Amino acid sequence: PDAPPPPSGATPRHLAYVIGTSGSTGVPKAVAVPRSALAHQLAWRQRTFPLAPGDAVLLRTPLGFDPSLWELFGPLAVGARLVVPPPAVDHDVAALVRCLAERGIGTLQLTPSYLDLLLEQPELDRCPALARVFCGGESLTPAQVGRFFARLPGAELHHLYGPAEAAIDATQWRCRPEDAERAFVPIGRPIDGVRVDLLDATGAPVPVGVPGELHIGGRGVARGYRNRPELDAERFVPDPFADRPEARRVRTGDRARRWPDGTLEFLGRMDRQVQVRGMRVEPAEVEAVLRAHPTVRDAAVVASRDATVGQALVAYVTTEDATGAATRGSPEAPTFASELRAHAAERLPPYMVPATIVPTEALPRTGHGKIDRGALAAQVRTSAASEPVRVAPRDDVELRLLRIWRTLLPDREFGVTDDFFEVGGHSLLAMRVLARIRVAFGRELPAATLFEARTIERQARLVREDAPSRGALIEIRASDAGSPVFCVHPVSGSSVCYVELATALGPIGPVYGLDAVGLLGSQPHERIEEMAERYLEEARLVAPAGPYRLVGWSMGGAVALEMARRLSERDGAEVRLVVLDGWVPVAPDDEGRDEHGATTAAFGRELGLSPHDLEYAVGSDGEVTPEERVERLLRRAHELRRVPPDLGPDDLHVRLRTFAANLRAMRAYQPRPYAGAVTLLEAERSHAGVARRGPRWEELAHGGLTRRHVPGDHDTMLRRPHVDAVAAVVRARFEEPAEPVS
Repeated sequence: PDAPPPPSGATPRHLAYVIGTSGSTGVPKAVAVPRSALAHQLAWRQRTFPLAPGDAVLLRTPLGFDPSLWELFGPLAVGARLVVPPPAVDHDVAALVRCLAERGIGTLQLTPSYLDLLLEQPELDRCPALARVFCGGESLTPAQVGRFFARLPGAELHHLYGPAEAAIDATQWRCRPEDAERAFVPIGRPIDGVRVDLLDATGAPVPVGVPGELHIGGRGVARGYRNRPELDAERFVPDPFADRPEARRVRTGDRARRWPDGTLEFLGRMDRQVQVRGMRVEPAEVEAVLRAHPTVRDAAVVASRDATVGQALVAYVTTEDATGAATRGSPEAPTFASELRAHAAERLPPYMVPATIVPTEALPRTGHGKIDRGALAAQVRTSAASEPVRVAPRDDVELRLLRIWRTLLPDREFGVTDDFFEVGGHSLLAMRVLARIRVAFGRELPAATLFEARTIERQARLVREDAPSRGALIEIRASDAGSPVFCVHPVSGSSVCYVELATALGPIGPVYGLDAVGLLGSQPHERIEEMAERYLEEARLVAPAGPYRLVGWSMGGAVALEMARRLSERDGAEVRLVVLDGWVPVAPDDEGRDEHGATTAAFGRELGLSPHDLEYAVGSDGEVTPEERVERLLRRAHELRRVPPDLGPDDLHVRLRTFAANLRAMRAYQPRPYAGAVTLLEAERSHAGVARRGPRWEELAHGGLTRRHVPGDHDTMLRRPHVDAVAAVVRARFEEPAEPVS
């Protein structure tokens, strides 16, 4: 046992490891790293972030990623504890938190993307031993720094940078809480024994504040690429700044900027530049601007090459709502995309503003946890996600204006916040739009209107100033062929929720919406039976003898059922009835002492407000007056663009009054059996706000019940991408051969 170890014969110049890294051509490269480079990295880490025998480090980084080498050898070299986690930790953040807590992990290394997931875990408070976190592999954002110190105020956060060609880490930055207020998080300064130079295309140093290519020299430089001499000659070049003539430095292909205090700002890859309308664009610069938005977590920008639109930038962003949680679902997505595009337009030249912004739940990742830009580029080329995210109409005026635009621009897609001239309009077409507005609304708008109010949203504001009264029936999509389809409003009272369904149905016939009369300035109906009778009067104006094809979503299913029963029993008309996830979204049975508060909260949920917003708006019993509730609700709805910008407190009171009357009508409704058949589409995912009360559909549909499940939940089933599946079932039902009239 006292005998010295046998000589290994290894020297610092011998190979320590070979590790793969990505190549710009798609072919991975193998980097050969000597023992001296690895030993230098381990020694620097121990000097800078010393480990003691009682410390624990988690081996979490995949072994194919070079930071795992420090996780493996760093603690073993000084007698600290190395914890190898169970496999579940790789895919389950909750399992990671349990492992951190149970094993007393003090030092953790992970990518910024995984840090986001970690900080969302409520059980993170059970990890008091976690004292130091290293982040690398991609850029850390100021928002992430802010969330880190909010959740782990006593811990350290370090931002590290280094390519595989420079042995793990070349620079480091210890983050501070005030970094959350910066425009970017630095990658810091070079570590001991490493030199970083920023050079231009000629190899000359660039001035402070000017972007240049990162060149790394010193003790961490790798030998080169295994069996790739042509790449060695390109990337491992002589180092004129070194004191050894044989020394080489690495051309990283990364761009950075040095600030007067010596810190480095990472700007992305040199080889990611793209051309947009003849101008060269570095996507990393656009990404940095997008990440500076307060509700953006991360962003990735790629170029589309659609032959119909030419080269354009597409940005994928992960966002967070007002509660700080990652956004899930898309009711807010169209509005947010418009706001983010405006944010970018204030800070970038027009050609660098993304043509398309796609909010997404998560960005695709490689096995090393980095953004998979190849997958994003493929998604742009092959999926509908590359289409612009658009704001849907929110009332009948915006809906009717949208139809006018679509008539004149049939091959374009747009929403109510898109610029008329950016989607293909021109001055002559603008005159035709104004002429059709005059016919549709009886409003004579000045010729300059479309040059000043260039969006449907702003045009609707002008039209509403003196809009004539209308009936409950509104044409959602026109058609000269086929029987009409009538879509009955949900509890909100508005039928604009059917816009995407009307488009997805295709050339099946004209599609009409039926709006609650309370939204039209009349006294709201208090009974489902009254609604059914009024809506039948309107439907007979366009289809005096049928056939009647009825669709009702949520509460609209109950009204459509009552309409179908009356048509069948009294008129003997042919009826096709499709119910979409009926009955009705209702507030929990907590009306008790504060019915106005419960109704206001339910109405806010219909507008898509978060629980955090509703808690602020509604308050506790007796704390907030009804008037204050409406003001708070309106303020937040305007901020999120859930309602038209010119909607005021009086208008919101009308909507709230109609909503409350519809709730009461639904609760009081006692449905009677219907002699015909019912097709019931139910969302695959349940929704906490939906209560299906009263008799089962099997008891009501005496002519037979066909039950189908469709993707999404109660709120998302009528939006892309789920609405296509809904439309397919509805279309098949309406195109079935005529049934005998009983």
